[in-house]
Amino acid sequence: MKSLRRFLLCLLALLVSSMANALDFEVDGIKYTTTTGGVHVSGHNRNATNLVLNGTVTYNGTSYNVVSIRNEAFYQCTSLTSVGNLSACTTIGQFAFYNCTSLTSVGDLSACTSIGYQVFYGCTSLTNVGDLSACTSIDNSAFSGCNSLTSVGDLPACTSIGQQAFQGCTSLEKLNLTGSNVVTLGSSNAFPKNITIFVPASLLEAYKTANNWKDIANQILPLGTKTDYDITAYAQENSSAVHAKIGELHL
Repeated sequence: MKSLRRFLLCLLALLVSSMANALDFEVDGIKYTTTTGGVHVSGHNRNATNLVLNGTVTYNGTSYNVVSIRNEAFYQCTSLTSVGNLSACTTIGQFAFYNCTSLTSVGDLSACTSIGYQVFYGCTSLTNVGDLSACTSIDNSAFSGCNSLTSVGDLPACTSIGQQAFQGCTSLEKLNLTGSNVVTLGSSNAFPKNITIFVPASLLEAYKTANNWKDIANQILPLGTKTDYDITAYAQENSSAVHAKIGELHL
């Protein structure tokens, strides 16, 4: 009995200590909770406008790194316009940016190991997502309905992509799966019909015959293949240089 009482007292002391060390605060409409390793984004002020989330936040003279974004932190937040470089953020909870229709871009997510269930669902203004080099899984409907999304970083560590993960991403024309193993695919409806999936040449046949991948085998090409998309993008990027050269020839 004494042992149990001692154990319960120790547990209570740990809980009290943890609560004493935690700090909740709000900066520029975004709510945070501190831990010893940094801060978690816990929510937002629904009356705030033009919200911008960055990788660090300063409160009372102390700077903190954002290490996670909790479930539903920005759920249906139409005031969030951009997310900067979150290079210390390891996890993003489900529904974190659900239906954030004003969100246009997301920066460096190089420490993030997974994109949870419906994290970016319905972010219709989102155009690009940065470094996802540590991401091992993309859950069901993670980017579903992001019809303005044109660019997602390479996925060298990805091992699984869930059902409807990129469904409705009609502006996303390519995705690079650069890892050394075939990614597990939840269903062939994970992607829009216009997308091309680029994989290592050594895994091409394995992808084309794997479960669910075989249903979209004609959309899978080896990395390095030049497509109409690449040629058009190159021409657009270099059009100013071409015009400059033409101008020089006429001088």
